[in-house]
Amino acid sequence: AGLAAERGGRGAPQVRRRRFPRARFPRARLRKRAMPPARAAAPSLPPCSDCGAKSDFDLDPELGKATCRCGMVMPYRPAPARQAAKKSPTRIQKWYAEMSRRLGGLPSFVVKDASRMYHACLLKDKERQGCKDLDLALAALDRAMCKIGILRSRPDLLASTAQRVDGDGLTAGKLLVDSKAKEPLPSESPTLEKFVALLCEELKLRGQWAKVAAAVAAQADALGAGRDTPPLTLAATVCVLVVERHPPKEAPSSQTIAAAAGARPRGEGAAAR
Repeated sequence: AGLAAERGGRGAPQVRRRRFPRARFPRARLRKRAMPPARAAAPSLPPCSDCGAKSDFDLDPELGKATCRCGMVMPYRPAPARQAAKKSPTRIQKWYAEMSRRLGGLPSFVVKDASRMYHACLLKDKERQGCKDLDLALAALDRAMCKIGILRSRPDLLASTAQRVDGDGLTAGKLLVDSKAKEPLPSESPTLEKFVALLCEELKLRGQWAKVAAAVAAQADALGAGRDTPPLTLAATVCVLVVERHPPKEAPSSQTIAAAAGARPRGEGAAAR
């Protein structure tokens, strides 16, 4: 029996092989098929003048040519890329722009900070305690201005809203905005270097431009230059000076810098009056 088992005779145990159905494991899925190289479709090109093909072209946008499968070379110009549609400003963004105009011009980073605090207070409607949207928006704008030392009296703020916000609404809005704020208000007004850093961040002037602007601001502060000039105006002047002496690839214009600092163009103040 032992000898028969070694030779694979009748006494040897038979091992049954498990066969899987072909429907579950088709061989076509296990084979690696060599796919032909994909060819780009060119619907804007006319048919090939040699073989009449309409879409079987190898496109080369850099050289400006399209090669057919038959070897015919045709000129090719890619279609211009579609620009993403600009998002229209929301109702609260339009209101902030109008408030900035009525208050004599506000820096763009102040408006963005106010919008951020406003949306943070809208996350939980149950805690709003009956505050309206404009109450929260005005309270957030007041806190954002106080952060950089722009102080406006309470009657001026209420008058700039054209009687759309009253005193009780502003008080309730300030309580809610202050409760959501993570940092307390600074006790002192920011320095010139801080204004320059905020303005450089808003204008996307980073790296060596931000360092040079900070050095110029520190030197101007040490020399006492521009003491009678508003700090935002002086910070905009520093940024204009740095951009003119060390122009980046995408240098912002002086009008863009002035608008980011909240400076009102000439003639607009007289027209608003």
